[in-house]
Amino acid sequence: MRESVSADGISARFEDMYELALKRGRPVYSPFLNESEQYVAVQLLGKRHGINIRFWGGDSACIRKMLCVAPDDIYCGEDGGYDDFPVFPVTVSFRKADKPGHRDILGAVMGLGIERDTVGDIFIGEGAAALFCTKTAAELICDQLTSAGRIGVSVSEGLSEALRQRLSLRRAKR
Repeated sequence: MRESVSADGISARFEDMYELALKRGRPVYSPFLNESEQYVAVQLLGKRHGINIRFWGGDSACIRKMLCVAPDDIYCGEDGGYDDFPVFPVTVSFRKADKPGHRDILGAVMGLGIERDTVGDIFIGEGAAALFCTKTAAELICDQLTSAGRIGVSVSEGLSEALRQRLSLRRAKR
């Protein structure tokens, strides 16, 4: 879903997901949604019979999230977890002396031709940033991203536990 999609277009997309989940008998996932789109999804699908819905963005502090629509007999996320969601973390590393902003990282990612709805939240810490995205976007970012703004970067799939802890402290300071 592109940021400029109309409310009717978003509603139609959610209706399609609902019908597809019931027809296929398995979960269906949306691209990353902003808070307004998530609200529309809950209003439209939250009381529907025969399905369950769940949101996940890669971390509990994420604002941009994917929507899972699944038949009632299949839970979105096995055992209450989120491993089934097609969200992939990526680490962007840079010198601690450098201070790229959110705009630098997002601009560099979108400069690769990646659509905004394939990228979730971006958290920036000292010497590294974490971003959550789709598998296709993660592969492209890992293969092609070499700079953010005027800052050289290296990229790897996944997040180290140390980076997760640093980012959680940063989120707490917001």
